[in-house]
Amino acid sequence: MDFLANGSNGWAAVFDSPDDTPTHAQAVVKSEPGAATSGNSDSRYYGDDGRPTNYGLDVEVINGTVIIQWAGASP
Repeated sequence: MDFLANGSNGWAAVFDSPDDTPTHAQAVVKSEPGAATSGNSDSRYYGDDGRPTNYGLDVEVINGTVIIQWAGASP
């Protein structure tokens, strides 16, 4: 996951829900990248940490852009 701040104090929260209800009860934060200065970036990778997603990812972004690259498992 790549984050690029387009304003000061940009950040993102990427989270996954353990259920498929509209409220996403008990959502689990997967990553919180951020950068204090516009134009700075932050990259995170959580696939090796044993954190599979349950019902997809939701993202909240403030002052920035998040790009999530998804790769399937190797055979």
